[in-house]
Amino acid sequence: MQNLRKNKNKVITTQMMNLTNEEAIDTEVCDDMNRGCKGKPNNMHNNNNCCKQPCDCEPCHDHCHDHDKCIDPCKKPHKPEKCCETCEDTLSQNCIKNTCDTNSCCSPLNVPRVSVANATPFAIDANRIFDTIQFQTFQDASGTGLDYTYEVIDVAGMVPRNGQGKVTIEEICFNFDEMIIYPGNTTLEGYTVEEVTNDVPCESNFDYTVCGERNATCCSRGLGTTTRYRQRGLTIQINGLEIILKGKCGCTKINVLVVPNSNNVVFNYNTLSAQMCVPSDGNSFTLRQNYQTQLSVGCVGTGLISKECVNGCTTYDFELPGGLDLVLCLQETVSILKQEQVVVLGSTNQIQPRVVDNFAKVCNFSQCGGSNSNTSNASNTQNNSSNNCNCNR
Repeated sequence: MQNLRKNKNKVITTQMMNLTNEEAIDTEVCDDMNRGCKGKPNNMHNNNNCCKQPCDCEPCHDHCHDHDKCIDPCKKPHKPEKCCETCEDTLSQNCIKNTCDTNSCCSPLNVPRVSVANATPFAIDANRIFDTIQFQTFQDASGTGLDYTYEVIDVAGMVPRNGQGKVTIEEICFNFDEMIIYPGNTTLEGYTVEEVTNDVPCESNFDYTVCGERNATCCSRGLGTTTRYRQRGLTIQINGLEIILKGKCGCTKINVLVVPNSNNVVFNYNTLSAQMCVPSDGNSFTLRQNYQTQLSVGCVGTGLISKECVNGCTTYDFELPGGLDLVLCLQETVSILKQEQVVVLGSTNQIQPRVVDNFAKVCNFSQCGGSNSNTSNASNTQNNSSNNCNCNR
């Protein structure tokens, strides 16, 4: 995960202009700036009280210590050497298309529909869902993870020179290194439950083997036995959590990095309990827990931002008077699985894999005079002309 931390003393505003007149904006709040940008966002660039960065020069950014190289955009701009030089385009006649696929989405295999006419019955051993329940709950963060450090990492626009500006939070983003689930103590009343060791990484399922108890009365009627499921001590731990608050101060977009003062944030859940139906034939069965989680926060109030210029560098301070209430939403599905032999209808045609031809993807001899097929020089010349290969002979 990309580390979003930045040196607080080197956060440089990305604003397009600076103020030349102390009376140009309200120095106490950002609300006055908001009125100026409604409906006319482009007028800010033509304001006589503002100034622009000269030419296309790079601002000082992180080189705040080298003041001699900084350009004051509010003074009469003088072009330093090589300020506005343009690079001459480098022409190349030997180019290939980038073969990387930037699309992160994909389509699954399209399996033909199976009907009774073209299907064959197959007998397989499978786990049948005998009973299933679902818990939906959330829990506040506990322990030392309740204290946070706030750092302003990006400011795109102007903020008051004096006092504090109000920041309205519009979006909250989460990043973390890993999430660890500790299921705690799981029991089924009247049954022996043993956890199945599973060393598969990134696994959200927890399986338990349960020794069955025969209930002759229920079994003779083809019914299951009622018992109570209990789960005590469920704990979820999140390591390396970082939160990004995205908000606005008038027209100015502001991003704030929020980091817990502890290396991990822990969520302790209350006991989960409910009745379940289990097989009554006396055979063993499987108890499975499946977890789905989502980080969230309660209502985030208005933040306060202020800026200070130290040795020519602008630094920002951010406060969140209402604090941040971090919660973890949990959806846990608990299922009783009974192993049985079932008969299914399936197609006798195997699924054909997609052919990955790296040779054809990387090495294309059909362009610019080369060809993988036996074609005449005349046809090659025609193809090259249509493909605009611009080959030099």
